[in-house]
Amino acid sequence: MASLRTLLWTVLCLLGLTSVARATDWNVYPGQSIQSAINQAQSGDRIFVHPGTYPTGLRFFGKQIEVIGVSPSLTTILDVSSFNLPALTADSGETLATKVRNIKFRLGGAGNDAIIARVVNSGLTLENIGVDEASAIFAPGHMFRVQGGQLSLNGFSAPNVRRALLDASNAQVSLLGLSYSLVAGSTSGLPLLQQNGGTLTVGGSITASGATNAWLLSATSMSLNVSGLTAVMAGGSQTGVITAQSCSINIQSS
Repeated sequence: MASLRTLLWTVLCLLGLTSVARATDWNVYPGQSIQSAINQAQSGDRIFVHPGTYPTGLRFFGKQIEVIGVSPSLTTILDVSSFNLPALTADSGETLATKVRNIKFRLGGAGNDAIIARVVNSGLTLENIGVDEASAIFAPGHMFRVQGGQLSLNGFSAPNVRRALLDASNAQVSLLGLSYSLVAGSTSGLPLLQQNGGTLTVGGSITASGATNAWLLSATSMSLNVSGLTAVMAGGSQTGVITAQSCSINIQSS
């Protein structure tokens, strides 16, 4: 009997008559809700977001899905400039299979919680993202906050901003392909990168030559990997590069 069931299952698979979950592609256009598509999607689905401005923050509710701006030129914009909330929140057990790609973020000055991403004991992958040049010059703070879990960023265009980059604790963070510069005349007052525990890999270009009192990195009890990073820091009596305590540091030239 067991061999007969196996044979029947094989025949059904060959005929395509079995019920097999298939990934779905969703399309969202201006005036429609990206969050609504996420709510309906299942892990493995992809959501293609067409060019336009979407006034919303997104939550993934543990789903391993991809949210993709249709154009790699970053003409799809998530605008949280009127909300005091993160543009992206991953705090429900997401993994690095939860991905956002080809999106630009408009942050504005609504408050310190209007940031790009908040990750708590979860995972999030970001690829080819940017910040609106006119929007990130108001509120202080860090654009990425990670408490536990993982954040993988590859490709980030952030010219002329006034916000610091990363505030992380007990996390595995990779920031590669950075193109980041603080606006001239700004005063950060914060390390651009600060992390306590875990690992941080960073590479790309960071410029703070026009900012005052801007530290590149404050690290405690963690592993730091610097790979092909160009950092220009100047201005102010408290400007510096790295403060580290109980860390292992590996620096590789580009």
